[in-house]
Amino acid sequence: MPGVVIVLTAKDVTAMNHHGVLFKDHEVLCEKKVRRVGDPIAFVVAETEKQAEEAAKAVLVEYEELPALFDPYEAMKEDAVQIHEGKSNIIYHYKCRRGDVDSAFENADVLVENTYYSPFVDHVFLQLESGLSYME
Repeated sequence: MPGVVIVLTAKDVTAMNHHGVLFKDHEVLCEKKVRRVGDPIAFVVAETEKQAEEAAKAVLVEYEELPALFDPYEAMKEDAVQIHEGKSNIIYHYKCRRGDVDSAFENADVLVENTYYSPFVDHVFLQLESGLSYME
């Protein structure tokens, strides 16, 4: 297309194609599987922003629809679809065992039992996430 310099895909990532905060489980450019809305599949470089936007619209991708997970309780089940093949959907399980629970219940003036839910939110990083490039 006019003005397009290059279109990069996972095949063009010659070094490590994975990154992540806790685990390196995100791909720079997805190679075989898209796991979420917003996963990058191509990188378009063009002479102008408009040309890049037009070229990005022209990128064709064939998707095979896979089972999806939207409920954390369903995702933790043994027979749940694995987000990352060969790995549990539970990233980390920490058991904290301190104190005397039975004594605490016996000596409590009031016991309140319920199930509480909080909405899904993504925390905001305090550190910067940015990149800078220039041509010499």
